[in-house]
Amino acid sequence: LRSLISSARKRFGVPPNERLSETWENTSLQTVYEELLMSFLDVPEHNADELAMLVRLKEVLEVDGIVAGNAHRHAAQLLVSKGYSGLEGEPMKIATDKLLFLSERIFAEEKPEEAARYEMGRLCAVLQLTKKEAIQRVREVSIELYGEDKTAGLDQDDASSSKFFRVRQELSERLRVIYNTACKDSRNKVEKALSSMDEMVEFAKTSEPVLSQLLADPAEATEVEGIKDPSLTLTADPLPGRRLYGIFFERAMEGKAPAGAASPEDFARLLELSEEDTEKARVELFQPRLKDLYESCIKKAEESKKPLAELKPEVSDSIAKFQLPYIAVEDSALEVYKFFIEELSGKVLKASEKDRLDKIRDFLELEKDSVRR
Repeated sequence: LRSLISSARKRFGVPPNERLSETWENTSLQTVYEELLMSFLDVPEHNADELAMLVRLKEVLEVDGIVAGNAHRHAAQLLVSKGYSGLEGEPMKIATDKLLFLSERIFAEEKPEEAARYEMGRLCAVLQLTKKEAIQRVREVSIELYGEDKTAGLDQDDASSSKFFRVRQELSERLRVIYNTACKDSRNKVEKALSSMDEMVEFAKTSEPVLSQLLADPAEATEVEGIKDPSLTLTADPLPGRRLYGIFFERAMEGKAPAGAASPEDFARLLELSEEDTEKARVELFQPRLKDLYESCIKKAEESKKPLAELKPEVSDSIAKFQLPYIAVEDSALEVYKFFIEELSGKVLKASEKDRLDKIRDFLELEKDSVRR
């Protein structure tokens, strides 16, 4: 595996410890690491060999603490999503305990110590656990596997010698208060939620110069070694985070965002949402609307006796605005086509009915092979 990684780095021109390699590491290598981590969470029992395998893979991939931290945070988001989908009881507890234990052990190797506490803090925020609860659960796994507590001083006083970490923690807590307000209002007070989201963006923006100045302070050099990005972000919960992004995206799409407002991409970065998260949010919000648009256009064309082709630009414009992936567009079109097929179920098609279905299929831009599946 090490040889394969080395060859891939040479092939794509992304040597370790260089800026060009960051994006590659944050995608390809993080995905490999994350896949192994998630496979462990699917096993409903603790195993001491899993930590050794994860440590070994991290070494072979040569990923840094930031990439590993992001992988563990995303694993936590996926685990929470499984909880929303029905994973509960003992299987959920074992998976959560395992993630906490593996994360604590991986982060314990990172320097400075404040960075490890920061990563564990992000993890606890996603899992909605207090630090005290996380410490106890990590210790229980450690004792079960090794017969002793091998945790790395998680219960040490949070008071850090680094002003950068103290200030960032304080700012993060204030940002989360605004985020919680936005989540609360997002279901029935959209305008208030948008106001809170704009406040979040502005708060993060004004915080960055403060953190940048602290990061550049020579007195902080040892404590903040390896930290380059002073941006203030927040680890959003999966479902509420996607809901907020969807609201924010829709306002921008409709041209209703105030002058100087952040882009949806910037807001997604603030919530630490991945491209997969934002795509899923757009699908959840706009796929039903696309289906309704297809149906209304077909109905409008048939009532007005207009060719369906004349309404294609309207649909194409909407698809472009929605930024839906091809598979979501195709699924919507297939659902609509299936509806019209079922209307004629059990009948021998007349020439006029077949011609109508062909025109609808052309309008939906479906290949014959796809409608036969």
